[in-house]
Amino acid sequence: IRVICHDLTDATKRLLKNEEIDFAIAQDIHWQGYRPLTLLRDYIRKGILPDSSADPSSIDIICSENIDRFASV
Repeated sequence: IRVICHDLTDATKRLLKNEEIDFAIAQDIHWQGYRPLTLLRDYIRKGILPDSSADPSSIDIICSENIDRFASV
């Protein structure tokens, strides 16, 4: 059994470091909430289709072995 959670909070970081949870799926909530609205606005107002190759959104899977890369998150 593996324990997986979402969002990288201070509590999640602590649980990952203590190996109480196995993985965390971190998301850029601000970008994922903001980007769809701006894309829709641009399409409705200007007829501009989104450029899918320029989409910077990412989903990171974090575990105790790579948590140090995400220490500032």
